[in-house]
Amino acid sequence: MGSPVGLWVCLWHLSLLLLSWVGSAASGDCKGQRTVLRTFPGFVSDGPGNYSVNGNCEWLIEAPNSNYRVLLRFLFMDTECTYDYLFVYDGDSYSDRLLASLSGSSLPPTLEATSGKVPRTGHG
Repeated sequence: MGSPVGLWVCLWHLSLLLLSWVGSAASGDCKGQRTVLRTFPGFVSDGPGNYSVNGNCEWLIEAPNSNYRVLLRFLFMDTECTYDYLFVYDGDSYSDRLLASLSGSSLPPTLEATSGKVPRTGHG
């Protein structure tokens, strides 16, 4: 691959409102608590059906160490445009670099986080 020793690419398949998934998954009611994901590949969902009004979902995707990169590929996304947002950062806090601020149903391009940690938060 031509990469430094120990550098692997972690591929995460992320989706909002995904009705079915396989493998490692994180889903459920958004109660403002952070869910940490450490296995890959994986899927992220806020659960089947509509998300709750004024919900606050938070996931932290964490690679084994900082030599890993995390690639985020969205399979499906559907939020109320201009009201509900999904924020993706490169690092483990909201003071780190913002990779994307997403809203609506258009799929974003694949996002790459080089820090090995990606906090994602959704506000509805």
